[in-house]
Amino acid sequence: MNMKKMKYLSGLFLSAVIALTACHKEEAIIPSNEGMPTRFEFPQGNQPWDQDIIDIQKKFGIYLIYKDFSSDDFNRSWTGGGGSYTGSDLTDEQAQWYVNFMKNHIFAYLNPEVTKKVLPIYYYLVYDFYIPNTFGTITFKVPQNNYFDGLDFWLVCLDGEPDPTSGEQILKPVDAKTYHQRRGMIMQKIFAKAVEVGTIAIPDEFYDGFDFKTGLITGIGKESDPNYYLNRGFVDRIYGLMFDQTIYVYEIPTREDAFLDYVNIAMRYTREEFDQLYPADKYPLIRQKYDLVNRLMSETYHIDLEAIAQGPEVLE
Repeated sequence: MNMKKMKYLSGLFLSAVIALTACHKEEAIIPSNEGMPTRFEFPQGNQPWDQDIIDIQKKFGIYLIYKDFSSDDFNRSWTGGGGSYTGSDLTDEQAQWYVNFMKNHIFAYLNPEVTKKVLPIYYYLVYDFYIPNTFGTITFKVPQNNYFDGLDFWLVCLDGEPDPTSGEQILKPVDAKTYHQRRGMIMQKIFAKAVEVGTIAIPDEFYDGFDFKTGLITGIGKESDPNYYLNRGFVDRIYGLMFDQTIYVYEIPTREDAFLDYVNIAMRYTREEFDQLYPADKYPLIRQKYDLVNRLMSETYHIDLEAIAQGPEVLE
């Protein structure tokens, strides 16, 4: 074991011992990255984007890492057993662009009080991230836009090389639509995790008016049925890897999923687009819950879902 890894593991052990002995036994232990040694040199340079990374780390406690990766760094997971994920360091030009994306499309809309138990220690910014797949005698790349299962990291890949066999590749966002997709993919994960760990709490008021027992009706020609899912207040669900598709709700969602469906739909569509899809006079319960969720996120958690839907200006 090299000295870098020994130092890192020793620091982890010491931090854990201090945290355990300093807390009252009835108090929850909240993970903290403060004072812990890192596996990477930080900052990784002295360019203007490195200062942006420092500012993000100070506010959110997460290290954006864009180079000096080893294969082991990509294959640290909670399930163990290693893996074969592969990716490349960023060039300076790529690093500047990736950091601008994270700064302007992600962290600009977040509140550290919401993300403090959500984000891992590291967020890797990687070029051409993939896992190889073998079919018979042919091996080809399976590109990965995001990876959220790392032991102490999440990862985003915004660009990559085409696979010589399949032609599959991660395409760099180039316009408002593709930036919106990549922004939504990450935000969707962050807010789902925030609900899971409790930094976003769903108020009882949200559940008023919902029936979580009676079966739902879907399908063309069923829109007038009282149990049609929209009449019952359940909005369409965002699905797909690119945060760009919706599907109607077949089964009664969990209470948490019903709330997150509203969060996601509010990030997917602007208010004007939402009004066209779900007219208030036709679906009053949906309008009531939509307004409640937007107000809760804005007033309680200082997160503007409408602003996320619109996004920053993109020069095309």
